[in-house]
Amino acid sequence: MSESATKSFSADCPHCDVALESNDFEEVLEYTDKHHDHTGHTMEWKRADFDIKVKTETKWDLKCYQCDEDWRFDTKDEAKAFQDEHAQFTDHEIRGSPTKVEIDLTSDKEYTIRNIKSLVESLEERYENGVPVEVIYYLLVDDISDISRVESEIQNLYRKGTLYKPYPNRLRTP
Repeated sequence: MSESATKSFSADCPHCDVALESNDFEEVLEYTDKHHDHTGHTMEWKRADFDIKVKTETKWDLKCYQCDEDWRFDTKDEAKAFQDEHAQFTDHEIRGSPTKVEIDLTSDKEYTIRNIKSLVESLEERYENGVPVEVIYYLLVDDISDISRVESEIQNLYRKGTLYKPYPNRLRTP
């Protein structure tokens, strides 16, 4: 298939002979939802070529080589305060200054799974009806073991009220 004929998004149903390709994610997502409503079948995504730019976050890391522990903080001041406390409440000091770290929310999977709220916030401007859960999976799931961790974190955030679902399979922050 030529590059010009390849659509960005593709899904098909493993139970019947239905498939859809489009360059519009929302169109394919709506179709898969409607197909499920009418047949009970869950369509499988075959291709999802997102060109998604996700914001980066600045964090500050500290490492104590004596304790063999690492910590990550939102601000340099928080990191320095912890560094001072560490010296006060242990018998040693953390040497060096906090290290500035720029985190791409999709490259550090462990960090992002623990901070799905930040990922949703960075994407929700692009999706009028909320960020599709499929987009979160696309960005965070590399193998089958990641799926349950991502689902679990989404459910935890939903129960806490940190995320809500304006529509089925859509996420927003309050």
